[in-house]
Amino acid sequence: MNKASPAVSVIVPMYNARDMIEKCLAAVRDQEGIGPGEVELIVVDDASTDGSADVAEGLCDKLIRMEKNSGAAAARNRGAGQAAADVLVFVDADVYPSPRALAGFMKIFKEDPEVSAVVGRYSEMPAAPGLINLYHNLFTNFHHDLSPDEIDWFWGALAAVRKDAFFKVRGFDERFEGASAEDMWLGLALADAGCKIRFHPEIDGAHAHNFTLKSMLINDYKKAVLGTRLRIRGRLPRRAPGFARAGNILPLPLLFGGILLYAHTIFSAYDLLSIASLFLCFVFIILIYAFNIDYYKYLGDRLQNDFLRGMFMHWMQNSVMIMGAVAGLVGVLLGRSPFGRPGWI
Repeated sequence: MNKASPAVSVIVPMYNARDMIEKCLAAVRDQEGIGPGEVELIVVDDASTDGSADVAEGLCDKLIRMEKNSGAAAARNRGAGQAAADVLVFVDADVYPSPRALAGFMKIFKEDPEVSAVVGRYSEMPAAPGLINLYHNLFTNFHHDLSPDEIDWFWGALAAVRKDAFFKVRGFDERFEGASAEDMWLGLALADAGCKIRFHPEIDGAHAHNFTLKSMLINDYKKAVLGTRLRIRGRLPRRAPGFARAGNILPLPLLFGGILLYAHTIFSAYDLLSIASLFLCFVFIILIYAFNIDYYKYLGDRLQNDFLRGMFMHWMQNSVMIMGAVAGLVGVLLGRSPFGRPGWI
């Protein structure tokens, strides 16, 4: 008697994820509302150098070892090519799906045969400790939650897609290397092919990536570079999360200009100009708060005593994203491709 095919194939790409992969796979195995025989668990090791594959071996149904480090797009495609189920769920190695995540995906596909893909999000609290990780988690969730029910983007960290739709658009574009815009590009390809993608924030998973302030700001800078390149070329999904809208960030460079003007007048004996520039600084601070009032209320409810530190991190984020957008524009003028690994220009 032949073994029944699984209902869902979960594909976990990993690169140097030794400290997280065991908890990630345990979270996939410990799902509620779906039988263990219905889940095929595939891990794709993207040529890790820290022994991640040795940890994952025996904890999954299939372990695929990439010959060389090729990026998340190639790793996910390799796993999808060996998947037995008709539904593919992609889970990053640093994401621990909530107990009913897989059942949530399958319920939506069952209820609406027209849906080709479903996107989840991070859970409210990250798995990694510390204020910076909590802040980054809140920042991502707030902007994802502004999305409508039907979207034109995909999210490789935690999302599902019907296998026929996935291969109809030839999967992730492997010209993207590392952690890049391969998932956004896939979502746009699915939408252009007439596939319906739904955003369901109740399907979530805890993010375990441990950011430092420096790594968070570098990450956001490079995303701004890449997002600008894609937007100028008309390849950024129209409903992509708006992490840095013009109205939100416009007062920030004006504030910095006011601060510089005030600092200059301190040493130049321009008393009236000094008072005027200081007044402008306060005006721009008020404008920043006013333009971001919904986000700051959201932060205040969750960070409470750490709200001011969170707001300062938001200013720093917006600063590096402005610089990233300018660098992305320079990159386009220099003819830089949006493919490859995310860069500084």
